[in-house]
Amino acid sequence: PEEAPGNEQIRLKRVAVIPHYADGETEIKVHTPIDIEFEFWNLMPETEQLNLSIFLWNVAGECIFNVGSEFLEAASGVCRGRLKI
Repeated sequence: PEEAPGNEQIRLKRVAVIPHYADGETEIKVHTPIDIEFEFWNLMPETEQLNLSIFLWNVAGECIFNVGSEFLEAASGVCRGRLKI
């Protein structure tokens, strides 16, 4: 965890993209629902109420997309959460 991306409160362990394909599809397309699963170390000593977010910025520095999860209770240690796109 010491070298993982993050800060003194949270360090990222793993991210997975989980597509929900329509019948017969095998590629992620613009209308394919996906879950993004995060696994992270919560380095804070107490359980915290957190939400997961993704921001997408264009080359001009403008935020063009943002999505967040519902709040989750994150105890100290390894935690997992998902958000839906």
